[in-house]
Amino acid sequence: MLVEALTLLVLKTPYKDMGPTPIQWQTLRMCESSNRTNAVSRTGKYRGLYQFDLPTWESVGGKGDPAKATRAEQHKRAMILHSERGWKPWPECGKVAAKIE
Repeated sequence: MLVEALTLLVLKTPYKDMGPTPIQWQTLRMCESSNRTNAVSRTGKYRGLYQFDLPTWESVGGKGDPAKATRAEQHKRAMILHSERGWKPWPECGKVAAKIE
């Protein structure tokens, strides 16, 4: 009974209410890092797929250098960050990704 109720809830929830779509994440990654897990900005401040700075990375539970973390770990941290702050941490690329439906 519980499984059936949860299934109905998920099926009735619009995808937009479940967070960014896979294509939005892909767009963000391409814009931020050309989809490279080891990308580092020219200044060295922003690192990885989603161009985290170290304080932000650590604020969502990241350890070490984001550019050395696995793709899955970087995505997990980006999902946490998005759930807390929306597209704001990515002021330029987030605007691009947010426009995609």
